[in-house]
Order: sequence, then structure tokens, then C-alpha cells
Amino acid sequence: MDYGSIINNAFRVAWQQKSLWVFGLFASGGAIGALQLSIDEDWEADLGAFGKSDIDFGQIFEAMPWLAPALVLVVLALIVTHILLGALCQPALIDAVNRLTRGGQYRFSHSLSVGVDLMWRTLGVMVLEALTGFGAFILLLVVGILLGILFAAIHGLLVIPVVMAGLVAAFGIVFAVVMIFGLGYRALTVRRTGVLDAINEGAVLFRRHTLSCLAIFAIFIVFWIMLVIIITIIALVVGMPLYLLAQSLDIGFVPALLAALPIIWAVMLPLNGFLGTALDAAFTLFYFQLLEPQQAVAAPYGTQPGPAIR
Repeated sequence: MDYGSIINNAFRVAWQQKSLWVFGLFASGGAIGALQLSIDEDWEADLGAFGKSDIDFGQIFEAMPWLAPALVLVVLALIVTHILLGALCQPALIDAVNRLTRGGQYRFSHSLSVGVDLMWRTLGVMVLEALTGFGAFILLLVVGILLGILFAAIHGLLVIPVVMAGLVAAFGIVFAVVMIFGLGYRALTVRRTGVLDAINEGAVLFRRHTLSCLAIFAIFIVFWIMLVIIITIIALVVGMPLYLLAQSLDIGFVPALLAALPIIWAVMLPLNGFLGTALDAAFTLFYFQLLEPQQAVAAPYGTQPGPAIR
């Protein structure tokens, strides 16, 4: 399997079809959603490291007791909206990549319609993915605590291999859940399967091609590390002038940051959309390669290697 060509074609598609960035901004396909979340968190953390707000939020909440529950409701509404948009954009982006790379006719409106049609089934896969991951980690935590207590009673140093084994098991859980459900999203969209059938196909492909899945997962991790470093550098470049401006004008870091939000969003929204599209497209091309290894997924963008899978 030519992983380099898969990644190269995915980034080429993402760059040439910028309308896909709208889908890529919200698509939540396993590792991709985690990547975007990590980028956002690192950006905010690095900017926050330059200074603290001199605003007394305690006094504000005391003066307006309704503000705290209102903020909670707003945050919950934003979370629900983001989840629903992810459930819509995930199948829309997979359908678009399917058509663009496998000889179909791509139209933004058509892929959006596919996303609307498959949104609730995709949401079902997302719920099962969250429950599976959460349940697996709870089970791992309980077993780890019990084994830690048991081995600690024998000798304190025996806790170390228990912790190491726990970390390896945690990585295995993340790897399996991301790959199985990530492949399941593609099966649901491309084959129009049901929720359980999609997850079952993802599990079968994962079991048959575990090493290939591990390779593409490792590539995603390397990209994640590289991109976090790049985003951190960008955050420092933008955050340092903001901090210096706040210090010189004595206006506080938060007001200076709020004033710069339009510039930050102008950079981060297209970047997140592009990266989300490219990496999600790479996952989709990887899925096609698992199904049809003889097909040249590495064919130059714009060629027609075969009919679009329906």
C-alpha cells in the first residue's frame, strides 16, 4: 500500500476543492476530529500562557446570577450543534471524496443532501463510538486499579509494569475504536448500510488489515505532532504581540485578545477546514484501498480510476 500517494492525493483534493473545507471543518471522523480539537485547545492554551485576565468574574457572576446558567445553556447548545453538524458533514465529505476520486460527478449540493439523508445514522455510529470508548476505558481503569492494589501488596515496584501495561492497553483501545468506527463511517456512507452493519464492516476490515490500520494511524499521529508544533508556533507569533500590546496600553490581555479574534478566526477556520478535509479524505482513500487493493488510489487527481461506489 502506497501511503505516501494516499496522503498526497488527499491533500491535493482538499486544496483543489475548497468547498469541501465547509464539511472538513465539522467532520468528526475519528482521528480527524481529535486532531482539530487538539489544535483548538493548544491554540487557546498557548495564548493564555502569556497573561491572565484582570477581570473579576466572581463579581460579575454575583451581580448577574442568571449569567452562569445562561452560559451553561449556551455551551450545551453549541456542543449539540457541533455534534449535529459533524453527523451531517461526515457523510457529506465521504461522499464528495468518493465521487471526486472514483469517477463520479461531485456537486456540493448533492453531497450536502447525502449528509442530510445519512445524518441520523451517522449520529447513531457516533453515539456507539462514544459509548464503546467510554466503556472500554472504564473497564481498563477498574482492572488497572485492582491489579495495582494486588501487585502493590506484593511489592511497590510491581506497580510500574502495571502502569506501563495500562498505557499500552489505552493506546490499543484508542487505536481500535478510531479505526473500526472510522472505517464504519465510510461503509455507512459508501454502501448505505445500517448502523450495526457499518460497524461490523469496520471491525472485519480492521481484523483483516490490522498492520495497515496501524501504519495509517501512526501516520496520523505524526501529522498530529507536526501540526500541533506548527499551530503552537503560530500561536506564539500572534500571542506575543497581543501580550506586549496589552502591557503597553494597560488594557489587559483578554480585551486585546477579543479585539484580535477576527484575525485569529480568519486564520484558524480555513486552516481547520483544510486540514480536516485532507486528513478525512486520506482516511476515505485508505478505506477504498482496503476494499480494492488492486485499484490505483494513487492515480493523479482528476483521473477516473473506476466508477463511484454506490
